[in-house]
Amino acid sequence: MRVPLLDLSEQYRALSDGIRAATDEVLASQRFILGQKLAEFEKATAQYCSVPYAIGVSSGTDALLAVLMALEIGPGDAVITTAVASRASVQLRSSSTSTQIPTTFHRRR
Repeated sequence: MRVPLLDLSEQYRALSDGIRAATDEVLASQRFILGQKLAEFEKATAQYCSVPYAIGVSSGTDALLAVLMALEIGPGDAVITTAVASRASVQLRSSSTSTQIPTTFHRRR
């Protein structure tokens, strides 16, 4: 028996009408970057998280880079990351001017 790594078919079936409608609305507006839908998403996300602002970015790499930039991390700074890194954090190493220190943590027993 083949077991899929991730099967979201049931969830998609339940949400597909709304997903298709929202996708069609964006395609019809031709506003793929920024635009009203992103503003609505950021506002809803901020409200959900009980924070004043939320920022939508294009990728996990951009999200990590935005945090480093906001904290003014750069040359001479070190960022400790996991040795088992996601693609975003590996790509970030080449995007950031800080020194990346891959580390493996072990739980004490």
